[in-house]
Amino acid sequence: MTGNFFRLLGLITLFSSLSFLAFPNTKPFQPSFSVSLLSDSSSVKEKIKTPIRISGARLNIGVAEPILSLISTDSISYEFGAEILLNNIFFISTEIGYKGFFRNGRDRDQSVFFFRSSGNYQRVGVDYNILHKKTLVDAYFIGLRYGWSKFDQSVFYGVEDLYWTLTEGNSLRIQRFNDTDLKAHWTEITTGFRVHIIKGLYVSSILRVKRLLNFDAPDNVSVAAIPGYGFLKGNSQFQINLQVSYKFDFSKKRFNKLIK
Repeated sequence: MTGNFFRLLGLITLFSSLSFLAFPNTKPFQPSFSVSLLSDSSSVKEKIKTPIRISGARLNIGVAEPILSLISTDSISYEFGAEILLNNIFFISTEIGYKGFFRNGRDRDQSVFFFRSSGNYQRVGVDYNILHKKTLVDAYFIGLRYGWSKFDQSVFYGVEDLYWTLTEGNSLRIQRFNDTDLKAHWTEITTGFRVHIIKGLYVSSILRVKRLLNFDAPDNVSVAAIPGYGFLKGNSQFQINLQVSYKFDFSKKRFNKLIK
């Protein structure tokens, strides 16, 4: 019985020695949870986002309107704007301007007319920069605006009439209409590009799709054009604006340079 025991012990020792020789580089088992913990912590750091803050302000000047006013006698216009920039992601915008429409000529019945509509307007809204993850300066944006205007209009109308020719010696029967304190409201969907040219200077092209909400005018008054909105040809209008802008940077590095 004792001999069998020693034979069994010898076989176990022999197999143990052979297994060690067959796998000499085998490492002891190490748990992998430490690696996964490290990878999880790095992913958490990557998910931390930069907080939204005011990173700058921008002043905008419309350049298309004054150019058109110089080459055409049908209108006069100017527009200025300002924006608060939130991390080059959101642009909170306000715009103010003046627009005057002028028309004169003859109708098909040879009646003479002169029309004028002029007043101030303002828009407020916000834009979202689709390219904010790819660039820190340029922008391709979409946005919304709410606009309103307060304006006056005048109509001079001369109708040729044989009665006035015989009695007064003048063939024109003149009618004048002056309407003041007219108001209108509309919404806009905006989209466009803003390109950085040199330090602080930008050029923008903006497409505006406008939808008229309402206008406040007496029942007997026909409104033909609204400053800031355009001519009343249906309930929608399209407009393209060109702007030149200058940006004031509010970054920490820039602020520290200013106060030193």
